[in-house]
Amino acid sequence: MLHTRVVTNTGGGPDKTILLSAPFLAHTEYWLAAAYMHPPEDPGFDEIRRRADSYNSPLIGVPDRGPLDLSIPRAMLKICKYYNVRIWHAHDYKSNFIGLLIRPFHSMHLVTTVHGWDRHTARTPLYYGLDRISLRLYQQVMGVSEKLVRRCSGGGIASSAPKKCAY
Repeated sequence: MLHTRVVTNTGGGPDKTILLSAPFLAHTEYWLAAAYMHPPEDPGFDEIRRRADSYNSPLIGVPDRGPLDLSIPRAMLKICKYYNVRIWHAHDYKSNFIGLLIRPFHSMHLVTTVHGWDRHTARTPLYYGLDRISLRLYQQVMGVSEKLVRRCSGGGIASSAPKKCAY
């Protein structure tokens, strides 16, 4: 399983859960790593990498130069093929969209966790609109709260995805 996420600075709430998950699977048949897209030269990513190392959690850094960085899907596809990723677990709109872009070139299940839709910039409504479209094509959509599960269901995501939003 490959957790995918865009991070800036020292990350956020999902990172502790993501990075602490790998050690729990260490003695099973499953392998888990995180591939984090981050701005190049972001000093906060060094802190995330230190945390991942302290948790003994594999972390792959993918320098991301912004929304139109076409090297990102190619880099993520290369990671998926190299590690034979079978489950792509996305955590944000960009990861959700990239999973859909590369799935035709690498067979894997698409899973996502919806963490919230907050508007922060002028482009954010566009990104979250793209996310809602992407979520309809995922095999499993989970919300981190009951409110997000209701928003998924209200947005038609649960009815058009093979599995329902889960809490």
